[in-house]
Amino acid sequence: MEIDFLIRKDRKVIPIEAKSGKTFAIKSLEKFKKKFTNKVGLQYVLHDGDIKREGEIIYLPYYMAAVL
Repeated sequence: MEIDFLIRKDRKVIPIEAKSGKTFAIKSLEKFKKKFTNKVGLQYVLHDGDIKREGEIIYLPYYMAAVL
């Protein structure tokens, strides 16, 4: 399992994955959430695309990394 960045916020750990390309998998985020369920907050994916949310995973374009 590989997570690119971790941020601590309100006693929760926020995992962040940076992805390149148009297609990618988020298996590391899923494994991380499963292993540390009680300690994980929202999860973020930085990618080359639009803003969207799928459950507890928020997808942001690269330029929005500064708002995290």
